[in-house]
Amino acid sequence: MSNLCHPERSEGSFNPRERSLATLGMAECIVGTMDHPVILVRDWKQTEAALLAARASGTAPVLLTPEDAASFYGAGYLGALQERAREEFPDVAFTLIVDCGDAPGYALACLRAGVRTLSMRTWNDKIADIARQMGAELVRRPS
Repeated sequence: MSNLCHPERSEGSFNPRERSLATLGMAECIVGTMDHPVILVRDWKQTEAALLAARASGTAPVLLTPEDAASFYGAGYLGALQERAREEFPDVAFTLIVDCGDAPGYALACLRAGVRTLSMRTWNDKIADIARQMGAELVRRPS
């Protein structure tokens, strides 16, 4: 079984993709597959490092904000983070999941700011419907 976050602990042969995912600076690899690792990002520096590693290894990462990120980073910052990542890494297929905790107001603000993928602690059918209408989606947070 491969360990994406700590390749030195992996069983079997070493894959160079694993090293690039494991050396993301301060970003944390949480779960995922070799082609779609889930990486916790807190700021632009970590987002950039994750996307540079994804570009080098040919992966399509899922970038995940900390729990309740919308409440302390703010919708504008998170929308701008996603936009900058799309502008600077148009060749990297990635998904940024912004965690909105249990706050529908933060989820709506993130949608207005252009965030395309949201997660909430408790599923909210109304937010999911609004997100769909706006071309976005509400997803369950990867664990």
